[in-house]
Amino acid sequence: MKTVAISVGILVLGIIIWVATRKPLSIDEELGKLPADERQALESLAAAIGGAAQLRAVSPGVLSYNPKAVAVQDGHVVELRIADAGLVRLDPVASLTRLRTLFIDGSKVESLRPLSGHKALKTLNLSRCQLTTIAELRDLPALVSLDLSGNQVTDVASLVDLPALEKLTLTGNPLASLPPNAPSRWVVKSDAQAADSARKTEPPMEQPDHWVEKEKMPAGSGKSSVGRVAGVVTNARWEVKGEVASLSGAVVIDRIPGDSGINGMDAALEVEVESGTVRGYIEKPLRVPGSAIRRRLGYAFCEASPGKPGKIAGTLASAGPGGYGVAQSYHIVLESVGGEAKGIKFRLLPPSR
Repeated sequence: MKTVAISVGILVLGIIIWVATRKPLSIDEELGKLPADERQALESLAAAIGGAAQLRAVSPGVLSYNPKAVAVQDGHVVELRIADAGLVRLDPVASLTRLRTLFIDGSKVESLRPLSGHKALKTLNLSRCQLTTIAELRDLPALVSLDLSGNQVTDVASLVDLPALEKLTLTGNPLASLPPNAPSRWVVKSDAQAADSARKTEPPMEQPDHWVEKEKMPAGSGKSSVGRVAGVVTNARWEVKGEVASLSGAVVIDRIPGDSGINGMDAALEVEVESGTVRGYIEKPLRVPGSAIRRRLGYAFCEASPGKPGKIAGTLASAGPGGYGVAQSYHIVLESVGGEAKGIKFRLLPPSR
């Protein structure tokens, strides 16, 4: 048993030494093994990227480690990669009918028509090729893996009939959705699919009481008689008071003075009224479940009636630059409910007070 292990070890070591020390074929030697039409095609492609010296002869299966390489097997080109070389025309590729793998990532391809009808092509990488239309790819019967990432593709319906396609990469494209008849065997990586998956896994977002979306806020076109506003919003201890003699409909109370650099600070709004009913609104964005950055914009509101003041917590959002030496201005919204309201007083203060 020990002898067998030693023999196997020597054999493996010999293979490693042979692989490490053998001299790889030069590109000129590989070109010499090809049929005339394939040799001419490869020479044309090499010329388009600056000469045959730019291509490296490699063994099949290692294209991803070599940006400009060709693999020849049984006297034919079976794999080719020309990456980030500004390749525009693919006409010579039409003659490389034995191709199994083709990478032309990072090119500015004018047309994919030369790829149509390649019966042996199994893996195709067209990432970052500024593509908008991919209809020419519908006649690739052996294609298993297709990378279209980083393009401008909006529709992949032409790929549905590819009989062997299984892996499809579509990230970085303005693609809204997959075709409704996309085969179930497809394993797709796309921004649209990621968004759909995120929406499916997110818990439904419940709208809290006394909160309304920004788009559904009442229009600030009501009538009011606004008294003076006293106080300044600051980082220190602060309080702002205001009075509205009468109010019909909704109005925006802006020009509430404040310091700069405190946009979005927490605040509480208190409202009281002598007659009628008044709602006081203060901005309060809600975090979207499952996202660290997405927010749902809206306003929290309280309701006040005679003898029953209202209070609600929210945030103070900037309403633009202030004036008269005030760095910033902030705003709230007041709305009378069910007719005119009178004797309205409001107060803004930190939420803990």
